[in-house]
Amino acid sequence: MRKVILAVSLILVLAVSGCAANPDNMDAGNPQKAEVTLWVTEDFGSEVLFQEKVPLEEDDTVLDVLARHVDVETEYGGGFVNAINGLQSAYSNVGGAGRRKNDWFFWLNGIQSNVGGASYYPKPGDNIWWDYHDWQHLTYMPAVIGAYPKPFTSGFGEEEADMPWLIMHNGDTKVLALKLAGYFGNQGAKVDLVPVDDSHILDRERPTLVMGTWSQLALLPSMNDLVKNLDRTGMFVKPVPDGLVAMGLDRTERKVYGSGSAAIIATGTGQGDQTPLWMVIGVDQEGLERAVRLMTEEPERLKFRTGLIVTADKLLPVPIGE
Repeated sequence: MRKVILAVSLILVLAVSGCAANPDNMDAGNPQKAEVTLWVTEDFGSEVLFQEKVPLEEDDTVLDVLARHVDVETEYGGGFVNAINGLQSAYSNVGGAGRRKNDWFFWLNGIQSNVGGASYYPKPGDNIWWDYHDWQHLTYMPAVIGAYPKPFTSGFGEEEADMPWLIMHNGDTKVLALKLAGYFGNQGAKVDLVPVDDSHILDRERPTLVMGTWSQLALLPSMNDLVKNLDRTGMFVKPVPDGLVAMGLDRTERKVYGSGSAAIIATGTGQGDQTPLWMVIGVDQEGLERAVRLMTEEPERLKFRTGLIVTADKLLPVPIGE
């Protein structure tokens, strides 16, 4: 049975700093028109350094695409991105008091890669997102929401996202699940709606979205396991009986958001997980409705977010900055 708790290791950190697989990446009929989206940001998307749709050439790796548009310095045989536009790793080759855990990481269609950027061959339409951030309290984030509606519309790795992904709901949230399914159908994604089932969360075979109020989801052992081990999930929202706790990067609890609020967050079982788990967790039904409206009517507002709390008057990216 797949475990949601993630192992931590520096080796994986170095691997992910230039990361993912090797598919046939070109449209043979019209290769000159193949494009990918390239983002370069800092501090979990809070500062955007580069964002464009760029050409994808034959046999391009993620690193090839990056190096054509920004200034890149690499180490460890070219597999580790040490600097982009002069913003350097504060950990690699740095000693003494000046050493800090700040490095470059990337996600492919919202999934953190399990191989280096020099080894991943992206497909036309992929989203490549590089971000420079502090990993003192975070070795990696297996999945993020900022490339939405990817990975559900594009997948990760060699295989296309042909298998329908799951939306799990209970009786009270089925109408909202149907609204989400309609949106994804319009994006060309295949979706299956099923009742909430703990086994689908623990042993996922495809990308999965579970939605409900925390009072409903707290009945699932898998969801409680996630909350008890947040520091190993890459998530910075802690559901509690009376609301949603927004957390800082240092894992301190900053503020509780109550009625009318919801969280949109994602995780996975590790780097390169092609079956990420997305969660839409409402404090109440009003919060759930607010989150689903955002995802179906204003999806562009999820852009560059690693996770999000939705309230009546604002969108709060998480983790919370200093």
